[in-house]
Amino acid sequence: MTKAQNIYDYKTPKSGDYEVSYFLPKGRITIKAFFLRLLLVVVLYSCSYLVYSEHFIPKRNNIENNISAKDKEDGITYKDLQKGFATQFQIVEQFQIYFLIVLLAFFLIQGAKRMHDVNKSGWYFLVPFYNIILLFSRGTVGQNNYGIDPKPAKKVKYYDELKPEE
Repeated sequence: MTKAQNIYDYKTPKSGDYEVSYFLPKGRITIKAFFLRLLLVVVLYSCSYLVYSEHFIPKRNNIENNISAKDKEDGITYKDLQKGFATQFQIVEQFQIYFLIVLLAFFLIQGAKRMHDVNKSGWYFLVPFYNIILLFSRGTVGQNNYGIDPKPAKKVKYYDELKPEE
């Protein structure tokens, strides 16, 4: 028997019904999973904004106060310091913008997955007010057009547990 014919080494192909990735809109997620991921987005953005506002905004506003007496003697002016700090602040601000774009994309993808759970297209997540109704509505029980139910049945009956008909 060759290795290709050995049934114990056989790996089943991946199904396209379950959630493959957090950044792909394929699959379905429950209400709980959606709101936990929404909470994750809010916490991550809040933390990044707090770091940005606590460390970079005050420094940007106090550049003139950071000029030491020695720098003033050497002829370094506010404009010289502002040029050096400007590139640092631009890098941080660009990072903040890119981070926001990634979080927004993640949030929209999770919204599309939530719409898939109620058997609607992911584009319905962009419709105001109607998406809120769909977010809180119960997902389709069992399989729908977008995949298998992310909330499996509580009790599974196997073939050997079935009672014979009389």
